[in-house]
Amino acid sequence: MNMKVTVEISRVLAAIRPGLAERVELDLPEGATVGDALAAAGLVQGLWGIVVVGGKVADVSTKLSPGDKVAVFPPVSGG
Repeated sequence: MNMKVTVEISRVLAAIRPGLAERVELDLPEGATVGDALAAAGLVQGLWGIVVVGGKVADVSTKLSPGDKVAVFPPVSGG
């Protein structure tokens, strides 16, 4: 059984990778992870810095539920 998940990508990340949409609706298999969603949305590992699901910071192994929104932000640096 499949589930619908939305990946919302920051404008900064979308600008880095031509053709990358800021919002992608995905149909993923039940039990899919954040990593699966990011790969399906066209985000290669290392391109993103922070991922949030349901208002909480997540990592690639976080399991998704139907209707989840995955927000993706660029790496943060400062000094």
